[in-house]
Amino acid sequence: PISFARAAGVIKACIRSRGRQYLERAIGLLDDMRSQQQRKNPSRADLICPATQTYNLVLYGLANTEPSPENAKRAETLLREMIAHHERGGRCAASCSPDSNSFRQVITAWTKSGSNASAAENARRILDEMISDFPMLDPDASTFNSLMTLYLKLGKTREALSLFDLINSMHESGRSDTTPDIYSVNLMLTAMTKRRGSLLSLEDMEALEEVLENLAVPPDDKSYNIVIDAWAKSNLREAASRAEQLLDTMEEKCRHGDPNVAPDGYSFTSTINAIERSRHHRARGSWAEQVFRRMKDT
Repeated sequence: PISFARAAGVIKACIRSRGRQYLERAIGLLDDMRSQQQRKNPSRADLICPATQTYNLVLYGLANTEPSPENAKRAETLLREMIAHHERGGRCAASCSPDSNSFRQVITAWTKSGSNASAAENARRILDEMISDFPMLDPDASTFNSLMTLYLKLGKTREALSLFDLINSMHESGRSDTTPDIYSVNLMLTAMTKRRGSLLSLEDMEALEEVLENLAVPPDDKSYNIVIDAWAKSNLREAASRAEQLLDTMEEKCRHGDPNVAPDGYSFTSTINAIERSRHHRARGSWAEQVFRRMKDT
């Protein structure tokens, strides 16, 4: 009989190969371990119990190797099996209970299964189940980020913003492992730029800048780029000057030791776009050229 360490090692090697045939081999080996667990003589010393780590490796493979609704369903079936072991107890129950990574992989499997409402609904269902039925497990930022990303692809900005609010409320309630990261923040900023359609009012833009200035997570260059781009697309009279002010802020922060906000090509081109759209500004050509020279000198 194969030892647990060897079985887990083979499964890990198969998953790292990232090929469908290797994924099926890993699933087959997990099936062998599960069938041995179910034999009539559970007192055998050589009995292999599939551990949480082993399940999670296969769940990761199902989520990332040829993502599809079928593989998402297979991943959820394995999660249901882990939950059943946890609830039933017995020799192997303690070692194969689901952890936060188990739920994250199944949620990821659903979010990657297709850009459609069904994928989002299934991912949200698993997340809600984790939060309500497993209060000892804290979903991390990446768990929320994958679903927020899918919501934005589907144009569901309200749902994305609601999910960001949920991360914050859970963190404030004491679930310390549930806290937004820079990706969560940038997804939230993106959602804010899309929640009222293509054109944002001055009030919307000022609210967006206020959020940018008061983030709990230090913003990066993408955070600023999202807001600069929103100004460029707003067609507001103030757009060009406000976009350049944010560009100035990025350069100033970079000079004072924050390389994470150093402006990139997108920062400059978005600012130039904002200037070019300022039809009321007679010297917008020379203004845009000045910003272009700044980009070349950076």
